[in-house]
Amino acid sequence: MARRIRSAAVGILFVVAVFFVTDYFPYVMNLLFACICVWAMCEIFAAMDIFRIYPVVAATLAYAASQPMLCGTGFEELAFYVYSLLLFIIMIFVHKRIAFKDIAVAYSMAVLITASLTRVVAMYQADPVNGLYYVVVCLGIPWFADGGAYFAGSFFGKHKLCPDISPKKTTEGVIGGLVCSVAMMMVVNVVFEQWLFEGGVSADYLNMALLALIGSAISVFGDLCFSLVKRGCHIKDFGNVLPGHGGVLDRFDSVIFVVPVVYLFVQYLPLIRA
Repeated sequence: MARRIRSAAVGILFVVAVFFVTDYFPYVMNLLFACICVWAMCEIFAAMDIFRIYPVVAATLAYAASQPMLCGTGFEELAFYVYSLLLFIIMIFVHKRIAFKDIAVAYSMAVLITASLTRVVAMYQADPVNGLYYVVVCLGIPWFADGGAYFAGSFFGKHKLCPDISPKKTTEGVIGGLVCSVAMMMVVNVVFEQWLFEGGVSADYLNMALLALIGSAISVFGDLCFSLVKRGCHIKDFGNVLPGHGGVLDRFDSVIFVVPVVYLFVQYLPLIRA
């Protein structure tokens, strides 16, 4: 537990540092999420044991890096088309060395991970003044839910949620995660209203409570989906770069599923009001 807390603290400090640096170097945020996308895909390739198929790996990593870096330029769709065309051309030449299902998994994972995480950059760019708020929301909802579930499950967990997929997850932990996520996002709103919002805007607490509730519930499904992937690959974690958490993908699996929900809320149920 101590390693998990230390790792989380270091991660939070790193993210905060990136926010301050971004004020002076606008593309640092893009670069950060490009690195996360690339690292996550490297973990997928390692889990699937297909690093030896160099053309597929090279094309996918280039695509994963390009999407956050091209965000807002209008070339994201072109990069997607080129990647899709290139990958299926490559498949024609490497089909004897790699099964179609492996290429399909690599392709779907690349599209899912990059499309989701690139939306974080898009929300940040759409509101340069208060964009930090949306990044915190995207990361905070699933991470608070995960932290709350971990502690609630450790102390009160008795009823297993999906023992065949994730033996440690409990119903009590999920409920604790929902409560923790909603409560902590209310705190986030207060902090931003008091010290960080600019331009006289305010947070919509009702919309945030609804988003936190829905988002934290969806984060559970995201975590379970990637747990199923790990079971299929016969691994415990995607990596060990984050002590107590595993790999980058172990930390961002639930974020990947929550970001699209945040993006939809920002479009139709605003979290910030003038």
